[in-house]
Amino acid sequence: MEDFSLCESEPLISRQLRMMGWIPLVFIGLHFYTHWERDTLGHILWWCHMANLILSIGWMCASPGLIRIAVLWLIPGLPLWILDASQTGDWSVSSGLTHFGGLVMGLFLLRRVRAARWTWLHAFIPGFVLQQISRWVTAAELNVNIAHGMREGWEEIFSSYWQYWLFTTLGILAALWGVNKVLQFTFPQQLDERKDHEIDSGPQNQTG
Repeated sequence: MEDFSLCESEPLISRQLRMMGWIPLVFIGLHFYTHWERDTLGHILWWCHMANLILSIGWMCASPGLIRIAVLWLIPGLPLWILDASQTGDWSVSSGLTHFGGLVMGLFLLRRVRAARWTWLHAFIPGFVLQQISRWVTAAELNVNIAHGMREGWEEIFSSYWQYWLFTTLGILAALWGVNKVLQFTFPQQLDERKDHEIDSGPQNQTG
């Protein structure tokens, strides 16, 4: 049975390891500063950057559900970021940290909490909400989470933004489902999951 609780009573991640959950916050903090200097702060709301915030919370709270969502946002986002950066030439270190660094740490944690069947839907819903927030609070020229308009080149395929939005939304949903299937195969749930994947917090816990 999948557990989407914020904090587990018997966490798969030890207290010592949870103390490292601030690392993704450093990544997103550095990226926040980068866009603060550029006066493009709205970019911090992109799914991949927010995934680092979700990962940090999930890590510190030992929440399998939040960790799984963060990983599922980061995996499809990485090739899209590489494609975009190759076109714009914007290979900022902070963006690399949120994409590469966040994903590496997310997969490290996923080895312990394992993948789950319905994570694709759990990831899609807050992702959809974040897109709507981006439409309300970010500048249209930034087009954060493609909330305002079509990416360059798609005008030749779609006659309106809403056709493009429907196509990309269904594409995102399919991608999340497909990636989650791969993760389920790679990190399957086990009946003795806690026994096999719990990180021993040390002998001092046995001494009281």
